[in-house]
Amino acid sequence: MAARFSTSANIGELDIRLTRRTLVLGNLALLQVQALVVSFIAGLLAFVLGLATRTGLVKSGTATAGSGGYFELLLVLCAAMVSAAVSSAIAGAFMTSLVIMSRRLKLDPDNFATPLASSIGDLLTLTILGFFASAFFNVELSFVSTGVFIGLVAVIGVNVFITVRNAYVQELLLAGWIPLFLALGISSGTGLVLESYGARQP
Repeated sequence: MAARFSTSANIGELDIRLTRRTLVLGNLALLQVQALVVSFIAGLLAFVLGLATRTGLVKSGTATAGSGGYFELLLVLCAAMVSAAVSSAIAGAFMTSLVIMSRRLKLDPDNFATPLASSIGDLLTLTILGFFASAFFNVELSFVSTGVFIGLVAVIGVNVFITVRNAYVQELLLAGWIPLFLALGISSGTGLVLESYGARQP
């Protein structure tokens, strides 16, 4: 999003107030859709991999079986999705403000907006993830997570509606998913390799 918004700044689209507002709202809505969908799939993947790893440890006698049920699944999904939504909202607002300010100061946002987005995003997301994972763990056996999950699905629907009605980003709703899922696959694969290597160490 930082690169896309920087391009809009460089071609002068942000100089018009109405266009600027439409671009900001559209990009933030699109970012929420991408963040929530990808984090949902990441949460499912993490849950499945966690069950597989736990099964292997149980068979080897190094761990006991956990619940692995409905409430645990909702805990993982809600922690992942809420963290992604909040961090995307914060990072997205920061990036759009940064690009707009750089345009007004006649600076090229490509020189710092994208690198900042890359470096700040992971740190912010991990910090927020730790906080929300602890919060949802405290109410794991209640239906709080169920209500939060239903609310998150509704948020996806609202942001899809906003994106579809925005002429500047509506085409992007169906594009750009492959790199996101490839990045998700690479990250998950890297984690498995590291975990496998660490398990072999004395």
